[in-house]
Amino acid sequence: MDEGRRSGRGVGWLLLAVVACVAAFVFAGMTAQHSAGAGLRGFAFQVKRANYWLHAPRTKDPLPANGEVVDAGQATYANQCSTCHDADGRGTALGLSFYPAATDLTTKYAQGYSDRELYYLLWNGIGHTGMPKWDTQLQSEQIWQLIHYMRTMPGAAKPGPQNGPGTEANQALLAQGHQLFKTQGCMECHSIEGKPADSPDLTYEGDRGRSRAWLVGHLIVPDAYSPGSEMPSFGKLTGAQLDALAVFLNSLKRGNALKNHNAGM
Repeated sequence: MDEGRRSGRGVGWLLLAVVACVAAFVFAGMTAQHSAGAGLRGFAFQVKRANYWLHAPRTKDPLPANGEVVDAGQATYANQCSTCHDADGRGTALGLSFYPAATDLTTKYAQGYSDRELYYLLWNGIGHTGMPKWDTQLQSEQIWQLIHYMRTMPGAAKPGPQNGPGTEANQALLAQGHQLFKTQGCMECHSIEGKPADSPDLTYEGDRGRSRAWLVGHLIVPDAYSPGSEMPSFGKLTGAQLDALAVFLNSLKRGNALKNHNAGM
């Protein structure tokens, strides 16, 4: 009887060791964009996420979701991350030559991490990959700013601040976005309230239910959100300007007064 128990425990420990080895292999050697099948990629994501969830600090994002924070994050990304991940987050030739390759930051896997999980990942790096630790090169605030910028990429689901339509801050953004819509060439292609144009009518754009983060990402990398889109990138605009444009686009809804959108166009 004792020998049977010992034998059973031995088999149990062996199975546990095998599972641990497989998990360790997947965690160290796989990324979300690796050539393995979808099932294995999903498993790799869950294993890594479980590790980040266990170790990530139990803190919330301390920064407001606004254009200034996104701008700061974009600057950090350009200086520290774009060499491997490219400006659009999909990876440069250098980043993709690594094993495992630099993660495509626009995928549902990369964007699927919570903010605090991303914070832990960026602060501590990823072992056995080209992803370095940023704890000695970036301050905590810069990490959070970087996360805000990453949330403007395709696949992101985190919305921007939702100020009420009657608030003074929202009205200021709306006015700025309206002005940008007129000065950045948007009217040359898009129609509002029946004005002729060749591109999609935006009269009721706000009724589509798209988040502010989605709209900002679309303005930066149009074809990533709308495959085949010929719209040029507006990535040259600051985060604050992109945010204002998104507010204006979301204001285009049924029932809104025509003068709010077409006045002066």
